[in-house]
Amino acid sequence: MALASLLLVITYVLVVGSFTAWDFAFAAIVSVALVASTRALVLPAEAREPPLIGRVLRFPSFAAAVVGSVATGAFRVLRLVAGSDAFRPGVLVLRLPDATRTGLVVFGLVQTLAPGSVLLDVREPQRELVFYVVGHTTPDRLRAEFLRFYRRWQRPVFP
Repeated sequence: MALASLLLVITYVLVVGSFTAWDFAFAAIVSVALVASTRALVLPAEAREPPLIGRVLRFPSFAAAVVGSVATGAFRVLRLVAGSDAFRPGVLVLRLPDATRTGLVVFGLVQTLAPGSVLLDVREPQRELVFYVVGHTTPDRLRAEFLRFYRRWQRPVFP
């Protein structure tokens, strides 16, 4: 919504050819009202995201969770290499029905950053991600762990 309003403001001041504070203020008021009143018609449902301020405030905890996920993945792979855990590779299909396109991409990237899992495929219409993983106990347990990460840390920032 903010980006659409900003583009309308820029378009207005360029068309009018005047760059006074009053022109910017008038354009901002009109553009916010226009975007807010036509949001359901103009912006697709997927483009509707949580408020920007909430996303910005939650980003540090999301970044810390990503670092924790990478550290946990590194520890798991270290245990595999040291021989203390059995090597159990497998393909995991994870369904995220409420994720947006951006949410799918970010989740795939984050889980690929962590050692022990690699994103193989994104099935966008079904909202499914296919991972190759090593060192997991059971697919259901790993699936629950991935979903918990998404719901707790990622969804408030990248839905």
